Amino acid sequence: DSMLHVVRTHKTISDKTWVKPLITSVISMGFFKTSSAKVDQENQDDDHTDGFESQARERLYSILADLIPLSKKSIHSASWPYITLQVLLSQEQSKELIYPLDDGLNKIKLDALNDLEGIRRELENDPSASQLYGLELLLSMTVLQIYGGDTESLSVLEDLVTFYHSMRDSSEENSLIGVIEILLALLAQKKALLRRLSLLVWELFVDKVGTPELEVLFDILSARENKEGFTALFEAEDDYVDEEDDEEASQAQ
Repeated sequence: DSMLHVVRTHKTISDKTWVKPLITSVISMGFFKTSSAKVDQENQDDDHTDGFESQARERLYSILADLIPLSKKSIHSASWPYITLQVLLSQEQSKELIYPLDDGLNKIKLDALNDLEGIRRELENDPSASQLYGLELLLSMTVLQIYGGDTESLSVLEDLVTFYHSMRDSSEENSLIGVIEILLALLAQKKALLRRLSLLVWELFVDKVGTPELEVLFDILSARENKEGFTALFEAEDDYVDEEDDEEASQAQ
């Protein structure tokens, strides 16, 4: 909580020199087994370790939720989700993951990481490539979620990789319908991080949005007219909670 407070208080002057060490500590607690966690596991105290590690991951997501809106001001440099993912990957070489990836997940992850490196190289040559920056944000965040045990993000990761390959290998403009659907799904999530990420990426893609993509949005608005249609699209209406409101309420108590 103290780390989150520091970031929120000084986020307008956020810099890798002081933010990265904070992120590194939270990642170590939330994604990797610590000595105490291994002892608890041996004693079959899974509830204790799961609760602590889950809280650490949620704090990381809250930190990123505050940092991500700043990304549009520094599109020429690596995004915070990308930086965070690189920190996690460096720790993975010497630590044991809480949620080890099986062979299938690992292969897809490696493909995504390879694409991320390609995107970063392209952005270094052309910082104005806003769509690529949006993909960097989405790919980095999705891989982080998979490392956090969210295997449901796998299909999103596969869709993003497919879209990037089609964009890279085709000289024609690609349909953004798949990306728009991903952004809409993120917009309906509980985490403030994912909603802010969705809005930022939308801003990066909006100048390429055409009639087919607008029709997808109109379909959503039509379905919103009835609760049943809205629930079918987002599957989260009853549980929709603003994470930051919860955090502020808990801090006030």
